Formats: sequence, structure tokens, C-alpha cells
Amino acid sequence: HIFQIWTDPDLTKTFQKEASYNDYENASFPRTEEGGLTRKVVIGEGSPLTLDTSNLQIEEYQLTAGSHELSITDGQVASIYVIEGTLSHDGKEIAQDDFIKVEDESSLELEISEDATLFAIFSPKRPAYRTYREMQFA
Repeated sequence: HIFQIWTDPDLTKTFQKEASYNDYENASFPRTEEGGLTRKVVIGEGSPLTLDTSNLQIEEYQLTAGSHELSITDGQVASIYVIEGTLSHDGKEIAQDDFIKVEDESSLELEISEDATLFAIFSPKRPAYRTYREMQFA
């Protein structure tokens, strides 16, 4: 899978830097395993990849069948894409290629009916800086 993700960086920092392109080996991203859940940090603590977008985390999860809970930091929105597998949240079935967005929750409780891989973006509901859109219409 290839994802193109547009973020809203802090333009006061971004415009001060040269454009760059970097390749990262899959093995360079930190992983943790616990209770049938493997978490790979793509952007966040320990990742070699950094952005000028504050409080943004991007993670990939591999989950075995069963119950799992993902924590959501206060003030963040969880955007989840199902790469493969079948699961349910709040009694609703979520299948491969489905997308869900969770706001105003402290956790995401999932029932995994078959092993699943999820791509998750945790972003601030409100960035700590003026966004591009806000600068355009100020």
C-alpha cells in the first residue's frame, strides 16, 4: 500500500527549511508487541521521520483476533484505515478498505474477528499554530 498524506505544517518553520527527500528502511521504524498487538511508529516517538506538524502521530497496527484497545490522547482525532482484516467498533462492522474517524474519545475499543492491519493517524483537533487556511483568510 502507498499512502499520500497531506498535513498542515507550521509554515513559520517549514518555509525556513530546504526541501528534502528521504528514504527509510522498514526496519528503521520502532515496533512494540503486546497482547496480540504489534505497533509500528511511522511518525512519533523514536521514528527517524519527522514533520513540522505538531502533535501528529502515524502508526501501523497488526492485531490478532480478539479484543484490543487503542489509546487516544486528549484533544486528538483518530483516523483509521483498515488495510486488511475484519473488525467492529461500537457494534458496527468495519472491513478492508474502510475508514473511520473517532473524535472526543479517550480510547478506541475494537473487536477483531480476523487478524487485521490498520493504518492510524492521530492528529490534533486544533493545531497550536495558524493553519494555511487561517492565514489565507486572516
